[in-house]
Amino acid sequence: MQADLLDYLAATFMENGWSLKKLHTLILTSRTFQQSSHATPEKATKDAENDLLSRFNRQRLDYETMRDAILSATGELDTSKHGGRAVELNAKDADTLRTVYLKVDRYDQASVPAMFDFANPDGHSPQRFNTTVPQQALFLMNSPFMRARADAIAKATPQAGTTLDSEAIRVMYRRVLARDPKPDEVELAQRFAADATALNAEKPFRWSLHRVPGLHAAHGAWRWRAETLEPRAQNSGS
Repeated sequence: MQADLLDYLAATFMENGWSLKKLHTLILTSRTFQQSSHATPEKATKDAENDLLSRFNRQRLDYETMRDAILSATGELDTSKHGGRAVELNAKDADTLRTVYLKVDRYDQASVPAMFDFANPDGHSPQRFNTTVPQQALFLMNSPFMRARADAIAKATPQAGTTLDSEAIRVMYRRVLARDPKPDEVELAQRFAADATALNAEKPFRWSLHRVPGLHAAHGAWRWRAETLEPRAQNSGS
């Protein structure tokens, strides 16, 4: 941390009546805080360690941000709620609400947030731990929540008939990873979809573990692809 910056923040904090809310607003709305984590060649040369805060440090998303980012990518994030009582996790509309509005029960903590190092509600948590455990990958690959999100992306992705063209793949990459796919990634996605379609025709039992009833083969293959992309997004930077 830069000494001059600390002095400035401390002075501003006192001038604003020791208001933490105003201090947070100042920091969060600053140009420095809102920078991308992308390092240009010039920044990489002149500020390799980011001591001058020329970019945002890449970091792993916490549970709340990851969940909201996934819902935003699928177009399902409900931003209509502003304040009010917390919503029970098993409520009908809980799956698409912003995570900040979901109820946190101190006596019966939900297992999924805890799995992703959610802050302990019984104490002060100035810093989150970052752990990597198999349960995190299993949730991102197999949970009903993630399957529903992958299905939403599949429905929102334009398709040329029953095939998956390169433009559809680009749309999906832009929604989930906020970038265009590389040529080899387009080829991999098309091959993946073709293999899934073949699996649907030749091995219906294995396919039934993943297929959504009532959807044609191309849609099902697309949902498979969505499930392989979304977990990668949780490690993206700002």
